[in-house]
Amino acid sequence: MSTVERFPSGTRDDIRHDPRGQRALVVAAVGFWLAFFAPTQVLLALTAAEIAPDSKARLFGTVTAVGSLVLLCAYPAWGVVSDRFRYRWGRGPFAIIGTGVSVGALIWCSMVRDPAALVLAWACAQVGLGALQCSIEATFADRTHPSRRSRMAGVLSAAQMGGALIGSVIATAAPDASTGYLLVAAATVLTVGPFFGNAGSVSAEHAEYTGSGPDPDEAGEDASGVRVDLVLAWVGRLCVMFGLGCVTQFLLYFVTDHLGADRPDRAVLVLTLGFVVTSALCSVMSGRVAARLGDGRAVSLAGALCAGVALFAFDATTSLSWTFVAAIGFGTGLGICLGAGFGVITARLRSPRRHGRDLGIFNMAVVLPQLVAPLAAVRLLESTGSYGSLFRFAGLTIVVGGVAMFCVGRTDRRHGEEAMR
Repeated sequence: MSTVERFPSGTRDDIRHDPRGQRALVVAAVGFWLAFFAPTQVLLALTAAEIAPDSKARLFGTVTAVGSLVLLCAYPAWGVVSDRFRYRWGRGPFAIIGTGVSVGALIWCSMVRDPAALVLAWACAQVGLGALQCSIEATFADRTHPSRRSRMAGVLSAAQMGGALIGSVIATAAPDASTGYLLVAAATVLTVGPFFGNAGSVSAEHAEYTGSGPDPDEAGEDASGVRVDLVLAWVGRLCVMFGLGCVTQFLLYFVTDHLGADRPDRAVLVLTLGFVVTSALCSVMSGRVAARLGDGRAVSLAGALCAGVALFAFDATTSLSWTFVAAIGFGTGLGICLGAGFGVITARLRSPRRHGRDLGIFNMAVVLPQLVAPLAAVRLLESTGSYGSLFRFAGLTIVVGGVAMFCVGRTDRRHGEEAMR
C-alpha cells in the first residue's frame, strides 16, 4: 500500500475539516503575492527613479535581477530546512520568520537613498518571502489529500492574481514610494497573521503516516516514474511562466508602438484588470472541474491551447477594443492552465518528507523566467522587429508547457476513492 493511500483523511489534519484554516491559507497566499508584486511592478521602479534618475533602468534591472537570483536559491533552501523540522515545530515558525524578515526589509526599502542599499534591502525581502511562500504551499500539501488538491490549487492560483491586483492598487494609490512600502508591509502582516496559528505541527497520527511507508527515492520503478513526472511538471510550469513573462513585461511597449494608444498607461491598466480578473475566476473554476474529473492534465492542456490562440490573435488586433478581447481570452486560458496545472503538480508529491523541498524546486520554475524572458524577448524583437512574433513565440511556449503537463502520469483514481471514504 502506498503512502498516499494511507493518508488519514478523517483526522483534524485534513484541511477540508478546517474552513478557518482554508481561509487563512488563501488569504496568506494573497498577502505573499501582494508583497511580491507591489514592489516589482511599481515601487522599486519609482525608488530607482528617485535614487538614480540618470540610470534608473539599469538600477531597476539590477535590483530585480539580484532579487530573483536570491529567491531562486531561497526557495529550495527554506524548503529543505522546513522539512527537517516540520514534525517538531511545524511550518509556522518559518512563516513567522519569513514575514518578519520581508516586512523589515520593506520598511528598509522605504528609507534607503543609496543604490547598493536598495539592492541589499530587496534581496533581504526576497529571502523572507521565500520562507513565507515555502510555509504556505508546504502546509497546503501537508494538510490536503492528493486527490483533493486540484480544487484548492485552483483557489491558490487565483490568489496569485488577486495579490498582484491588490498590490498594484496599493502601490499606485500611495502618495509616494516610501508610503507604498509601509502600506504593503502593513497589508502583509494583516493578511499573513491569521495563518501563523494554522501552520503548526501535525498530529501524532499524521506524523506516523508521513514517517512510514516506502521512500519514493528507494522504491524502484515507481520512484523513477515519479521523478520523470516531476521533471515534466517542472518543465511545463517553466514554459507557461516564461510565456507569461514575455507578455506582461512588454505589454506597455506593445500598446504604445503597435496600437499607438494615446494613454498607454491607462490602456495597460484596463488590459491588466481584464486579464487578472478573468484569470483568477478561471483558476478557481478549473480547479473544481479538474477535481470532478479526477485528472487535471487535459484541463491544463485545454487552457494552454486557449492562451496560445489568444496570443496569436494579439498580432491581428488593431484597436484597444479587440486587444481587450484577446486579453480576456488569454486570461481565460492562462487561468485554466495554472489552476489545473498546479493541482497536477501537487498531486504528484508522494513523499510528505519532502513537500517543502519539492515545492521550492517547483517555485524556481516561476522565478527563472523573470531572469530569462526579458533577455530572450529582447533578442527576438531585435531580430524580427515585431511584437507579433514575440507574442506568437510566447503562445507556442505556453502550448509546449501544456503538452508537458499533459504528459505527466495520471494519478491513480484509487487514491481519490480512498480519500472520499
